[in-house]
Amino acid sequence: MELVKYTSLALKEMVCHIDSEENYELILQNTEKEEFLDPVAFNLSLKNMKTDKPQAHIVEPFHLLRNLVSINSFLPLLVWKYFEREIKEKEFIATFKFTLGISVFPLFYILQSLLMGFLFGRPFGWLYLGLSFLSVLALSKAKK
Repeated sequence: MELVKYTSLALKEMVCHIDSEENYELILQNTEKEEFLDPVAFNLSLKNMKTDKPQAHIVEPFHLLRNLVSINSFLPLLVWKYFEREIKEKEFIATFKFTLGISVFPLFYILQSLLMGFLFGRPFGWLYLGLSFLSVLALSKAKK
């Protein structure tokens, strides 16, 4: 555990690290992209940045595509929710998400498409598989 703490502290000095969760979005909005190229200067400027008042909570508008993808991916999302509770250190969350994203989600889409192809015909199954992957791709691009 000491090694994790030591590594975490050392990495925070070497990368651009925003520690304030309540002001995270405000800090990102007030920072130019080029400033992230020099982590040492960025961290120094972050200490001097005035973030006295926390940012108002941003209400995300209803997002139809995200809801459709969530409905289409209900089983893999249940698997993720189970594993999310089991992860004790937040450093590993991205690794688990990536692993599930390249294994469980495609497998589920393929099985779902095979079922659709069996029930409604092979062309419909292929269309369903393509739309499943394209919807996830579109959602990931819309977040950026």
